[in-house]
Amino acid sequence: MLRRLFVVCSVLGSALTAWSPVAFAEPAPKANPGEARQAAVDESDDPNSAEDESDRPSRKPRQVTPEQSTATHKQVRIIKPAHDGKPVTLDTFCLAANGNLLACVAVGEPESEATDTQPTNSKPGLSFVQTYSPDGKLLQEVSVPFHATAINVGSKGAVFIAGEGKFAKIIEGKLSAVTSTPHIGDYEAFKKKVVAAAKEEMAEFCKSFKDEIKELQKRIDPLEARAKDKALSKRDQAKLTSLKQSLAMQEAQIKAFDRTADEEELVRDRLVVTALGVTDQ
Repeated sequence: MLRRLFVVCSVLGSALTAWSPVAFAEPAPKANPGEARQAAVDESDDPNSAEDESDRPSRKPRQVTPEQSTATHKQVRIIKPAHDGKPVTLDTFCLAANGNLLACVAVGEPESEATDTQPTNSKPGLSFVQTYSPDGKLLQEVSVPFHATAINVGSKGAVFIAGEGKFAKIIEGKLSAVTSTPHIGDYEAFKKKVVAAAKEEMAEFCKSFKDEIKELQKRIDPLEARAKDKALSKRDQAKLTSLKQSLAMQEAQIKAFDRTADEEELVRDRLVVTALGVTDQ
């Protein structure tokens, strides 16, 4: 019977949603070489398969080494980022060379209430870069004048952050060199370019929806005309109902595009920085 090896190697990580807790991990103890073992599971998912075992190609199981059969990391603690004892939104994090955890977090407006499942909404000027020790102790907190969503560390220890089309670095706990990210340049020129491209894109989407609406209406009209003369069969009535529902959905999509055509929102969406790389230069 055709078989394949099923080897569990390691599990590491945690979901970074809202004020998601950050799980630290450390290497697990190595297994005794004598504990190496073979494991195999059936590759066929169909219990009713009529294929005869003699017709299947044979495959020898592969030897599993101790390293492959032992998890490389295990969870040792959970760190929940917070500001003044309240939950925050964890946007991103990285490790410093000394093993400390650097986290970009955002807090909501003072009048906003946050819960464990619903953190406050982030606003410009309420973003921080926090430094935690490996045991979860908050060592430092630097206020950032923009919503930082990307972070990395240079070879000399400087911390680089970016977000909302802005870029900055932190040296010895002090923020410096705040500037626009390379893809922004002149903000007003960037804004015009973004708005023009977004409107063109939305116009194409709207056209496809309008074309679909026309096609749906062509199929609806004959059924409605027939319904005026005599009662429709159950099949035709169900078809007409389905077509009308599809038509309503397409019309709702066009209205949704019209509501999201706010210029500032369009620009804001394209100012987001999702990753940041650092070289020696």
